[in-house]
Amino acid sequence: MDYGFLAEFDVLRLTVSDKCHEGWTKPANREAAVKYFKLRRAREEVERLNLEIYRLEHSIRTETKQMSQALEALRATPEDAPLVAELEHRRKLRASVDTIHRQRFVELKSKPYFTGRISDDPPTPAAEAAELNEDLTDEDREIEIATDFVVDLSNYPV
Repeated sequence: MDYGFLAEFDVLRLTVSDKCHEGWTKPANREAAVKYFKLRRAREEVERLNLEIYRLEHSIRTETKQMSQALEALRATPEDAPLVAELEHRRKLRASVDTIHRQRFVELKSKPYFTGRISDDPPTPAAEAAELNEDLTDEDREIEIATDFVVDLSNYPV
């Protein structure tokens, strides 16, 4: 077993007790902790992406509606015909991209591992804040479980 990295820390060399046999010095324990925190970050990223998908869907719907309303208003005045033509061209380009996004959202939502929202209502700031507070309590429980796991690992010889 390679403990060479521990020799680099003066505080460990100069202590009275031998720190080489502590649980955190075992490579398996350190590896378990690293994997745990990577998994935790991945779960946080999934939550952020679920919310981002939801917001993008809402943004696409809102933008499409606003563009249609603006075009209708501009069509009422004949002198805006060149502007209407340009906006109509841009709307068609944007609609083709939006269609691809919508198809991907439908595919993603049909997957069994999708954990995001399926509702058409936009998220409210209060609902988002409540969701984040719930996640924090779950994270606290996960940290407790991981800490217990690492402590248990330190009881077994490597």
